[in-house]
Amino acid sequence: MKLSDIRIELVTEFAKQLVWENRLKDMQTQQEYMFAEQNYRMHILREKVDYLVTDSPLLLSNIYSDINHAKEKFPKWPARNSFKEFVVETFKSYENTNILLKRPDTFQQYGRIQNLEESIHIDNAIQLALLEIGAQFTEVVADKDVVKNILSAVAHHSDR
Repeated sequence: MKLSDIRIELVTEFAKQLVWENRLKDMQTQQEYMFAEQNYRMHILREKVDYLVTDSPLLLSNIYSDINHAKEKFPKWPARNSFKEFVVETFKSYENTNILLKRPDTFQQYGRIQNLEESIHIDNAIQLALLEIGAQFTEVVADKDVVKNILSAVAHHSDR
């Protein structure tokens, strides 16, 4: 995309940084901090780029909030529902092109805290979260043509 003079930047996944730093407790008990940092990384690029790419959409904060709540990591968090509404509102404040990658047959465990089964559960939760808020998305198979197919989906979205 940069070769086509499109201003694009990658926003890395804050959660992955914490995995590499062995800060799993922060990930499980401080979802509002995780959300704020991920949003900050995106927010500083507002109006400065045409596209930002991330594999950590803000809606993941709600999904992990639900997962950690179910595991009783913070079962008595009184602001949880308000937080989840704020996450959706903030997500919607960006012009999003949502791409759901259909998981390949292989699974790479390194750099992750979830196993394959848990990752599939999160994949399904992401799709449901997008459907619940009426967000459009495109499913793309994660195969050898994934880059070409994502670029096609982005081009199609920008034509709308």
